[in-house]
Amino acid sequence: MKEHREQFDAVSARAVARLSILLELCVPLVNDSGTFIALKGANGKEELKNAAPALKALPVVLDHEEEFELGNDEGTRINFYFKKTGEVPAKYPRPYGTIKKNRSR
Repeated sequence: MKEHREQFDAVSARAVARLSILLELCVPLVNDSGTFIALKGANGKEELKNAAPALKALPVVLDHEEEFELGNDEGTRINFYFKKTGEVPAKYPRPYGTIKKNRSR
């Protein structure tokens, strides 16, 4: 992962993990002026609330969100766009097992 750290203008993830985990895993890959895009389902707003500790610990802010309904009653989707605001501390991302075990920071 170190060779990819802060190398990308944009990073996106869909249906991989909770938002708090995605932030920690993906934001270190984004360059200083880049964007992390999280594609979430109907519970996205709840995940955003639960990700408050990650948003406080990482140099990233929610830039905007897009919410839309899929056709054929397939549900709601929310895309969150986070703007990176600085350098991620070297301790992030922590090992995946540690992130899962200690969701709060």
